Amino acid sequence: MGIDDEVKEEYDERFSVLDANHLTKGGILPEIANSYPERFNGPDVLRLAKANILPQKTQEYNPRFTGKDIVALVKADVSSKKADEYDPRLNGRTIALLPKANISPDHAKERIELVKDYLNYRIPATINMSPQQMNEYDPRFNGGYLNLFIANVPPEIANS
Repeated sequence: MGIDDEVKEEYDERFSVLDANHLTKGGILPEIANSYPERFNGPDVLRLAKANILPQKTQEYNPRFTGKDIVALVKADVSSKKADEYDPRLNGRTIALLPKANISPDHAKERIELVKDYLNYRIPATINMSPQQMNEYDPRFNGGYLNLFIANVPPEIANS
């Protein structure tokens, strides 16, 4: 069952009927949804509100970051200032993973410069590491192979 026209009218114009329906079902009242910056659509607002990220907090982050990005950054405890230190070609979900992998903004940029053809970043694709290269590192390294790869330590040396 959808929402009625009267309820839809309480939400900003930026929200479609479907958005308003999801927001209502998610328990996000119009006054809450409408208080988020205009750059966020219905799914973004729903994610942010469900993650208890207030509209004011979202304004600290660069407008290039989506709601999904900001949720990932906040959950990973990456400040807006730290996120802005990373290459703008990286999305927030990728940036959220980098500090825990001890990948500094400079290292990330260094690797990006070496692989300019890659614009769709994911770990380990963020550092231009193929699944084959990933599998060459001994499993005992867990996520540590990322650091080894970035430091240009080949698997044959790391595994010995």
